[in-house]
Parts: sequence; structure tokens; C-alpha cells
Amino acid sequence: MMTYQGTSKSMEAEALVEMLQRPPETHKISFCTIISDDDSEGRAKVQHVTNGGKLLEKIEEPKFLADPSHCKRVFVRAIYTLASAPMKTSRVTKGFAGHLKYCYDACVKRNHHLSAEEPSEQVYNILEQICNRHDCCDGAWCYNIKAKEANKVFCAPKEHRINRETDEVTYLQLKKCLTSTPA
Repeated sequence: MMTYQGTSKSMEAEALVEMLQRPPETHKISFCTIISDDDSEGRAKVQHVTNGGKLLEKIEEPKFLADPSHCKRVFVRAIYTLASAPMKTSRVTKGFAGHLKYCYDACVKRNHHLSAEEPSEQVYNILEQICNRHDCCDGAWCYNIKAKEANKVFCAPKEHRINRETDEVTYLQLKKCLTSTPA
């Protein structure tokens, strides 16, 4: 790989394919799970040749898990960019960004065992939760669900909620942050 001609991102994907193709019998090792920064190029290349990748059919396709630290960093960068923007551009405050960071972190930690695609549904529930819609929330981390189970009412701080209809711009900005994050 020292003489690789191409981008570093492309080289990383090629190195992954090469590493997986090494005969497991010779090296006494095989890979079944790879934790990565959700590099779509790498994932595409380590599919079998018949699926458009470069992996030989005799090698098992690995399962990918997203690196929780990387996911959180990408999301936090996006929401704090919104929080740093002028009020006419974004109504996300630093306090609200901190709350979203907590929610996202809790969601990723609780779903670390899922494949890279599966947590995305859980992550979208964060957006619904801050819109005060708790149908799909997880009782393990949602204070509203916990309160309801204890026959109590939880009143979240107003700055931790948005109204989907009246704050549509904020809702769409946060949705974009969540969709661009590798959950």
C-alpha cells in the first residue's frame, strides 16, 4: 500500500479489502465485525463481488458497527454549529445543544450492540422526543415515559423542547443534523 495512487479514503477501503482477503487459515484470524467511522466506501468495497464489492465469495462479509465516539463527534459538531449561528439563522441555543448531545449520547450508548443501520431509527426518536412526542421513546432514557409509568407528569424545561409546527425551521435543521450523522 505504500505506492498506492489515489485518495487516502480510497486507500483505506482498499487496505480493508486486502486485510479481509488474507487467508484465515494462514493468519489464524478472521473478521466478523468491524467498528468503523461509517465509511460508506469501505463498506461498499467489502461486499462480495456479486454484490458490487471486491470481496471474494469464499470470505464472509463482515458486519459493521458504527464507532459511537465518531457518531457523537459528528452530531455534536453539527448542533453546536447551529447553536453558534445568529438567531435569525438558528434558534438552537448552547443549552439546547447540550441537551441534544446528552440525548444522542444516551441513545448511541444504549444501542451500541446494533448494526450500523439499526440505531438510525432510535436516533430519529430523539427528534420526536424533543417535539414532545413520546410514542416511540425508550423508557430506559425518556423521563416522560418513566414519569408516566410512575403515574406522574414530567415537565421538561421549555428550552429542551421545540414545537414541530411553529419551529419548523429548527425541526428541519435538527433533522438534517441527525440524517447526516452516522448513527
